[in-house]
Amino acid sequence: MKALINENQNKLSGRPYIYLTVSASADGRISKGSNLTMWEEMADTRALVEDKAGGVIYEEVEKKLRSIYKPQVDMLGSNSLVKIGQALKQLPPYDGDPKSVYQDFLPEEVINSQSHLGWLLAVDGQGRLRSGWQGGNPRGWYMLHSVSYSVPAEYLSFLQAKKIPYLIAGEKQVDLKIIMGKLKSKLGITCLRTSAGGKLAGALLRLGLLDEINIVSSPYLVGGVDTPTLFDSSDLKSGESLTFLKLVTIQVKTTGHIWTRYQVIHEK
Repeated sequence: MKALINENQNKLSGRPYIYLTVSASADGRISKGSNLTMWEEMADTRALVEDKAGGVIYEEVEKKLRSIYKPQVDMLGSNSLVKIGQALKQLPPYDGDPKSVYQDFLPEEVINSQSHLGWLLAVDGQGRLRSGWQGGNPRGWYMLHSVSYSVPAEYLSFLQAKKIPYLIAGEKQVDLKIIMGKLKSKLGITCLRTSAGGKLAGALLRLGLLDEINIVSSPYLVGGVDTPTLFDSSDLKSGESLTFLKLVTIQVKTTGHIWTRYQVIHEK
């Protein structure tokens, strides 16, 4: 299985190997409604038995993949943590030199911390994550924000004051290709794991940044128009290529859950 990284290594163009692990309904919905945070989703009991069984299987999948790849980064989008349209915490105005905040912030005391095991990467192009949570103890996984140049200076100043590292790229939204390159060149990241479906997974799909996809399908249907799916991306343009996959393994559980593992074919 480790060979999947080696097969794609020459195609990664200076970025980490990226694998997706996500749970979904049989019709590909990653949530039971629109604009729900991960906390609200976990509190939903409408498929309690199925979700509990799926959770056990998902943890088995996670454990196995982590033992193979040992990812140094876990990545999530801000929509998993903050509702769209939610009122944001007000921050003190920033009246300093913008050049001092609109650049990558990687404080040595965090980067080289002896307790550091990995990064919890939040893709937050609009600067909506304002809790000030740094990660760290007891797990040793520290927060790392990826932001765009459209975020307000006071937000970046807030992150610096909290010693929360961030990487910046993209004018109005995070440029994921540049961020992935910075992860490898500046932090030595060779493997990244994400559990993000929806818009973030859709963006990774369209940019050709996914190398492996793992889906744990649960035996129920959700339906809906606005309910997030596995890949909420822009529509394919005329002549734009499909993303082709190679089946690696498929496991059908007695609970009705299915773990499907694919390798992404980057050239066809």
